[in-house]
Amino acid sequence: MPDQQPSATAVALTLVDELAAQGVTDVVVSPGSRSAPLSLAVAAHEGLRMHVRVDERSAAFLALGLARGSGRPAAIVCSSGTATANYHPAVMEADAAGVGVVVLTADRPPELRDIGANQTATQQHLYGGAVRWFHEVSAGGDRPGVYLRSVVARAVAHAVGGVAPPGPVHLNVPLREPLLDDTATALPGHPAGAPVATSRSARSGPASPMGGLGPDRARSRAGDSTSAGSARWLPDPREVLDGRRGLVIAGEGAVGGDDVLDLAAALGWPVIAEPTSGLRLREPAVRTGHWLAASEAFVSAHRPDVVVQLGRPVLSRAVAAIVAVCDDVIVCDPLERGWDPQRNARLVLPVAFADWVAPMVAGSDPVDGWLDAWLDADRRAGAVVDRLLEDSDEPTELGVVRDLARLMPANSVLTVASSLAIRHLNETMPVREGLRVVGNRGVSGIDGFVSTAVGVALAHDGPSAALAGDLSMVHDMTGLVIGPDEPVPALPIVVINNDGGGIFDLLPYGSQLAAATFRRLFATPHGVPLGGMAITTGAGYLGLDEMADLPGALDDAWANPGITIIEVTTDTPTETARYHRIREAVAAELG
Repeated sequence: MPDQQPSATAVALTLVDELAAQGVTDVVVSPGSRSAPLSLAVAAHEGLRMHVRVDERSAAFLALGLARGSGRPAAIVCSSGTATANYHPAVMEADAAGVGVVVLTADRPPELRDIGANQTATQQHLYGGAVRWFHEVSAGGDRPGVYLRSVVARAVAHAVGGVAPPGPVHLNVPLREPLLDDTATALPGHPAGAPVATSRSARSGPASPMGGLGPDRARSRAGDSTSAGSARWLPDPREVLDGRRGLVIAGEGAVGGDDVLDLAAALGWPVIAEPTSGLRLREPAVRTGHWLAASEAFVSAHRPDVVVQLGRPVLSRAVAAIVAVCDDVIVCDPLERGWDPQRNARLVLPVAFADWVAPMVAGSDPVDGWLDAWLDADRRAGAVVDRLLEDSDEPTELGVVRDLARLMPANSVLTVASSLAIRHLNETMPVREGLRVVGNRGVSGIDGFVSTAVGVALAHDGPSAALAGDLSMVHDMTGLVIGPDEPVPALPIVVINNDGGGIFDLLPYGSQLAAATFRRLFATPHGVPLGGMAITTGAGYLGLDEMADLPGALDDAWANPGITIIEVTTDTPTETARYHRIREAVAAELG
């Protein structure tokens, strides 16, 4: 046994050094006293990029964005007490979306708990089932370096999905005073006494299921290893799919990428792909799936025999209605998420669509005219949508969203907020390549949007932009509070400002409640001037008066460092009427 336990500084230096050795590159730190050894260790490590945020909720969503953008886990560090609870929303999102975040919460040592010690709370298992793994770090016995490094290695393995689907992990780190020790160094990780690895060399070593791909583009674990074993019991795709009128519906978390589109084309099936599915790249993906599904005449004449669901499509009630009445729904769930939002799957297969279907494609027998009918309807519906969006020079909600998706350059990423913004993008985004769409679609909250977008932009090597409603912007106002020493991306944030929750006008509440009740409980106007918010936080600001001004506004924002708010002021009743007018016009075109 060692003569004495390692100091708090030695523990922190070892944990942080092993994070870097395991491939973590970004750590978000919030100020605090108990966490000082961890914060100082992060600041001193040459292999880590440190970000500092005062608001722990914003810090956690920044880490979520960094992890989404880079495809590798990001870490967060905070002090004890209420700071730890502010991580919870982002931890929930990371859990549901399958994003690796390593949470390190500093804590008082056990002897200071339950006696009224200052800033002490119960932090063990604080995030419940939302984390893949919880561990309370101890001093480590007779080989503390080996123990501490093994804890981090296991935590990162859980975060990247080496054991289960990727997700957050929680290390609670009790630290005893003295918290500062100038003589401490990182502890070695093996009996020979040398460090496990220096961070830079090790980062390029260990393979990671998230590395280089990102959680949104993670490949199927089944695709790597399950196919051979699962062949013993998977149904023959020829018997299930061949010669049938099929439809692929893809949402957040769809696995397979281009292979899915190639196989769907070979089968002669259309693909309705939500923007965050990563599949709205080219035909047979259709652009106007929502509008087609909203046309009773079209659906009656083109009802699929079988629906294959990939990921978790939830953006369109009209599309969901097709799934709900289909007698033959197949869910391909290679990451074993249990996603079946309509709860009517006839088959749930733990295998990627491409892995299951590829062997049958060569001899498949597509139904004549099925795919052509969908693609023809898509072109006609798209023309109607565009015509009705081009009848005004003033910015409109759907028009701005459509043009933003068109204008994003190649190799760009667009972070989109939940609620109305992501739905408008789903209704108008063209089928195109070179644009990756990211959103917090795990639990679909509006919180943490700005911080997530900043994290994604910082991790992306190319142009980035963000799209939000005003409530998402106001809800994460502190995401704009970025210190002068912090890295900040060139990030335009296009904000549709209808002064409240415009989405509720499209739901039953908008027509069935008294106006005053609806306004106070659902529309929730706030009156916050976004220009003033920009001045307060040091962001740039531009009010968009003409649709034609959007390209120049984006170019100016990308040419200058920092965040630029591009505000599009709209009127909810006018926009709601426009939405219904488009739906009726598309139905008339297809009827």
